[in-house]
Amino acid sequence: MKSIHSTLTNTTLPNGELHTGCLVEIKLTNGSNQDETVYITDYHVNITYSGNTYLAGGHLLDISEQKNTSDLQISDVTISLSGVDQTYISMILNYKYIDRELIIHRVFLDDADAIVGNPIKTFMGRINSPTINDNPDAGTSIVTVNASSYLADFDARPSRSTNHIHHKYYYPNDDFFKLWGQIDKEIVWGFTD
Repeated sequence: MKSIHSTLTNTTLPNGELHTGCLVEIKLTNGSNQDETVYITDYHVNITYSGNTYLAGGHLLDISEQKNTSDLQISDVTISLSGVDQTYISMILNYKYIDRELIIHRVFLDDADAIVGNPIKTFMGRINSPTINDNPDAGTSIVTVNASSYLADFDARPSRSTNHIHHKYYYPNDDFFKLWGQIDKEIVWGFTD
């Protein structure tokens, strides 16, 4: 359940000093298999939260509507980034992005641009399909990144088998399934007459 910090409801809201922004965290893997994270915000100045600086260069153009429901639903979100400076186009073309995390927080700020209370996590999921839309005639370039919540994993079909070969692929030094399939003896559980 999402709750609003008491400082926000008791002090900031009655004074009319409320500003909001989104903090977007995109976790990627570069060509050297090193994790890198992109921190951006739609706020007008950079925001520092949890030791990370979310850049406010105007590159975060849009975040699709996020609906909150009481039942379990697979939600998805699409964020649009400016591709004018080529940074985000390069990110999509050169980094591993499938199944990497995308996290969005809603943050509340006062008139001095200081965070009030704790940011509220509004989305957490995995990236599944980025696209690049260039329009040279209009002089626009937009990178869109679509991500699905972790509930999408419930619809996924299993792809790993419980056998020695698949297990050795993920755990080369473990022989847990080595004798799997070689047991011919019937195992009877419980008491028999």
